[in-house]
Amino acid sequence: MQMEKVFLTVITPVYNGEDYIAETIESVLSLSADYHFDYVVVDDGSTDTTWEIVQRYSGRLRGFHQENKGEASAVNFGINLAIGDYCIIVNHDDPVFTAELLTASVKILESNVNLVATYPDWILIDELGEKIEVRQTKEYSIAELAGFSNCLPGPGACFRKAEALIVGGRNEKYKYVSDHDFWLRLSRHGEFKRIPKPLAQWRLHRNSTSVKNNSLEMALERIDIITDYLTITTTTKRFRRIALSHAYYYAARLTLSSVGLPGRKFLLKSIWARKKWPERANLLVALAILFAPTSLYFYHWAERFLPARYRIKI
Repeated sequence: MQMEKVFLTVITPVYNGEDYIAETIESVLSLSADYHFDYVVVDDGSTDTTWEIVQRYSGRLRGFHQENKGEASAVNFGINLAIGDYCIIVNHDDPVFTAELLTASVKILESNVNLVATYPDWILIDELGEKIEVRQTKEYSIAELAGFSNCLPGPGACFRKAEALIVGGRNEKYKYVSDHDFWLRLSRHGEFKRIPKPLAQWRLHRNSTSVKNNSLEMALERIDIITDYLTITTTTKRFRRIALSHAYYYAARLTLSSVGLPGRKFLLKSIWARKKWPERANLLVALAILFAPTSLYFYHWAERFLPARYRIKI
């Protein structure tokens, strides 16, 4: 693939994504940016027709097939093969709808060498691609990213390839939260910049990872990445308490969508770590966790009538 100057590489990791991969590939290939960009699709050992679909676009993208090793491995595969100075991960089921995502991200990173990543606001869509709502992200801070366990960069996040390689890419021991762990490690090399405009999409459907896999393993990973971060980062005692407290709280919150998790244990550890009520803990959610599973039936019924601020976000 001959290119004059490649500023950015778009990477799509995919596993058994035959329902949406063609739509996403078409969305990327149809973009008309102010510069050339590279597109890499990594099939992580799919057992459906995904690889056959990817091969149809031979010559228009660089497609690779590997044995099934997990999303983090597929992303790392793509980063190592990226030609661009910057990378954007586009999930196989999250079609891109505007080239402004690429141009705005590159423009910001090119203008400030102290920045290592950008991330936009994004649109939540349903299985048919219809808009559900716009998700406004918070402005970047270590307090938000690590202290309150908020994975700020989401769909449309762009990062410097060089720094990604320095930190070792995604940690492949994490099955569910390798993205948050990656951003935590990358934050030690520079700051992130929010783009206050919805430039990306995230599709909510029955096979979405964060919907399908609300499990004990995911809960423990949420705690582990913060514990690992605090182990290698110098922080104040107060920051450490806040970070551990909210890691346990968000692990406990998974109880609301996955039966059998030790939600009470995690919630109590959250309060104990903070030595008081955690700043981001929602009282109604906490009561639902404490009295689960009976309370969950009432909670999910009542949630339909609650103001948006009381609802559980994906």
